[in-house]
Amino acid sequence: MKQWEHIITARPEFGALMKEVLRTVEAPDDVLEPLHRTKPQLLAIKSFPRLSEVGLSQNLVVVYRETNLHEGFIITAFSISDRRKSRMYRLWRRQSN
Repeated sequence: MKQWEHIITARPEFGALMKEVLRTVEAPDDVLEPLHRTKPQLLAIKSFPRLSEVGLSQNLVVVYRETNLHEGFIITAFSISDRRKSRMYRLWRRQSN
């Protein structure tokens, strides 16, 4: 819960989006990792058209770190536009399973 407090302190508009943040990690549209895996975090991305109803871009990004195959923790979350998402794909790569 400490991280959730961090997220909503930095982005109060996320206060009602806890389900979407969790759903993004549980069932992302994409998972990206740094090209050289220099940082141990991953980016889960999922599109939620409802975000535009609250004035946000519809792509939700959740930055998280895995501690093992079934556990991890959320670092932060933010929304991005389609344009910014396409630029992100050039700096990060899709995670291979």
